[in-house]
Parts: sequence; structure tokens; C-alpha cells
Amino acid sequence: MDYPPAVALRIADVAAIVRTSCLARRSAWDCALEADQLLYRDDQGEVALPLPALEGPHQAENAALAVAMLRHQQRIDVPVGAMRLGIARAHWPARLQLLTTGPVRALAPANAEVWLDGGHNPNAAEMLVRFFSNYADTRGKVDIIIGMLANKDAAGFLAILAIRPRHCATWRAPQASRRPIRR
Repeated sequence: MDYPPAVALRIADVAAIVRTSCLARRSAWDCALEADQLLYRDDQGEVALPLPALEGPHQAENAALAVAMLRHQQRIDVPVGAMRLGIARAHWPARLQLLTTGPVRALAPANAEVWLDGGHNPNAAEMLVRFFSNYADTRGKVDIIIGMLANKDAAGFLAILAIRPRHCATWRAPQASRRPIRR
């Protein structure tokens, strides 16, 4: 992901505060899609990886970021074969998940596709627009139902989606519980 200069600067500042390195894409590592594979490059060399099993063009960038994080750490050795397997088999419920059965799917017309995504920030909205813009070009109009916690930026999210769907229904969920994480 390419961050705006102010965001990149803030990330570098926080990395310096916690005394860690900041390895940005296009300087410390990079990736590209070529011939149905993901090519990852860094100072250790180039690695050909499978395209992610997850839906959406942004998932290749996410996979490359995960590979960068694994290759630039020294705590555990993760073989390239394990990275390939993880990318090919990754399954993340509610991330551009096509629902084929269940009570929500049963409410939709028989010829409709029902997709579920837990995106809740402007960046996620941009990824949804990319995915469904391509989708709408080949399959027709898109209807969207959005549920979002009260502590999320619903206005920012919806502003990005505003001109894309044919219909958009929303509801605001109550604040999430703030239970402490046990370690």
C-alpha cells in the first residue's frame, strides 16, 4: 500500500519511537503481478508466489506485505514453501466472502450473489469499490447492506461508496464491548 506522505512520516516516527525499522514498499521491498503469479522482490532476492485464494485485487498486495514482514524478521525461520502454501490456502471469513448457503443467502433472490465483507474504514471502502467496479462491469448492478460499529468512520466509508451501488442500506451497531485482552 502506498501511504500519503504525512501518513508515511507518522509511521516512520512511531517506528523510531519504539526502536524498530520501517521497511516501506518500493524502497525495501516490492511486488508485481505477472503471468498469474505474484513476484516479490527484496534485498534477499526474488520469489515467485501463487496468487491469493482470497477474493479481491488488493489481496496480492496484502500477501506481499505478509511476505515482507516474514522475510525481514529474525525470530522464526519461515521457508518460502510455507509462505506459498499459506497464500494459496488462506481463508478469511467475512473478507469478500461469497455466501452460498445460510439464512442471509436464503433471503436473496435465487439468481443473486451475496457477498459478505467486514470492512469498516475508508481504505476498506476503496478496496470494495475496486472489487465491485470490476464486478459490476461483468455482472451488473450492486446492492449493498452495511452494518458498522458506532465507533467507526461511517461517513468516510460511505462517502467513498456513495456513487457506486444501485442501493445501499445501512444500520449502526452499538459500541463494541471493551473487554481487556488476556495474555
